[in-house]
Amino acid sequence: MTAGPRLPLLLTVVAITAANFMNVLDTTIAVVSLPAISGSLGATSSQGAWALTSYSVCLAVIELPELPELARGKGSRIISIPAAQAQSREEFIVAATVVDSGQELVLHADKRHIAIPYRDLEHYRGKRGRRGNKLPRGLQKVERAEVRG
Repeated sequence: MTAGPRLPLLLTVVAITAANFMNVLDTTIAVVSLPAISGSLGATSSQGAWALTSYSVCLAVIELPELPELARGKGSRIISIPAAQAQSREEFIVAATVVDSGQELVLHADKRHIAIPYRDLEHYRGKRGRRGNKLPRGLQKVERAEVRG
């Protein structure tokens, strides 16, 4: 046997091993930094655990074509919130949900709520790493989100 046919198999094993290592390393960094981050934002340990779980699920769900190839070990940015605005709680992520084409997203703010059908969500959607359009006045301080339908 020659070494030629084994080379693609070896490269595949190395690539899968490297990807798995990076996933474990990334999750470890998140676990270690989570207490400091959640403490500075005034979140409970339960809320921090939800954030970590959501983060891990996001790592598992994003499709491969969605991930850009970036040089020098830079990661993929899903959304960017300036640190000062996150710390002052002016802007932060309230919920991450999946909305199917036949469903609607219901956002609750104080005693008001708005139901946004799937077809209308495109108006609020921003490009990857950027914010989308703002919600209507009076609904910009969302307390919770749910999916109906």
